[in-house]
Amino acid sequence: VAQTYCQAKVGRRLHFPNWKECRWGCLRDGSSELLALKPLYSSFMDRVGTLKGSGLNHFEQNFVDCLEDEPTMAECACHSLWHETCYLPFLTEIRSGGLHSHCGVELDKLLEELSAHMGFLRANPGLLLEPDASPSDCILFGRESFRRADAIEAIRIKFSGNPYFKDLWVAYLDGALKKVPNFSKEFAPDAPLATWSE
Repeated sequence: VAQTYCQAKVGRRLHFPNWKECRWGCLRDGSSELLALKPLYSSFMDRVGTLKGSGLNHFEQNFVDCLEDEPTMAECACHSLWHETCYLPFLTEIRSGGLHSHCGVELDKLLEELSAHMGFLRANPGLLLEPDASPSDCILFGRESFRRADAIEAIRIKFSGNPYFKDLWVAYLDGALKKVPNFSKEFAPDAPLATWSE
């Protein structure tokens, strides 16, 4: 039913990430999906409540409430921004031969670039909210386009005038920067890996 409704409204089938498995990447994909197509999901849930006659159950109502909850959507926006500007280009670089060209034992250089880019975004928290901001300025490794430009546009529309969103985005990046060392301990100069030959 949901796919038929979405096909009629947007002209294509939708693939909502599988949140049941609680994988971190799915959470960020789902955040982009909700932000980009929030009106579609809201109208679909209205339709569900009308067709059921008895209204929405607790799970369905919680979903509707989530779509209207400003702090929840702001958190989704941070997940989406990080996914688009840092995670996806980093993963793409590793999976598309970047690991070959950088050599696996030098993955620390990519992690350093990731940290530097997050630091740049942290120092310029309003950059992504500017309508004329170039994707290559915002995305790690200077990539030319957002995968979900529709989500980025939805975030700009919803949060560009929000007085607390920049602070939230900075706090999100602070948390992410603190976690990078957890993924790079084996690449530290004094780690055993550093003594191996290439």
